[in-house]
Amino acid sequence: MSSNNSEINSQEYVDLCNQLKELNDKREKEVIEIKQQLLEFKKFAITCYGLIRIITVLIEESIGDLQINSICDAFRSFCSQFIDENILSFTDNHY
Repeated sequence: MSSNNSEINSQEYVDLCNQLKELNDKREKEVIEIKQQLLEFKKFAITCYGLIRIITVLIEESIGDLQINSICDAFRSFCSQFIDENILSFTDNHY
């Protein structure tokens, strides 16, 4: 009887290990997907920020419309704040 009880415990142990492995594999897959999404998000945000910087420089070098310059400045400020709060701080705190 002791041997039979030991086999059941061994099988339960194997089952629990398999369940844990499945959970870990699922978590690893989710982390990889999140990192890929974050990378794409970073590329998008940094591209937006860089584009608005280029536009602002081009406007400042010529006689540009003050409203366009103000809009570009506001958009650049928004992008900068968003990148600082949502991308750089997330990366520093989580990875």
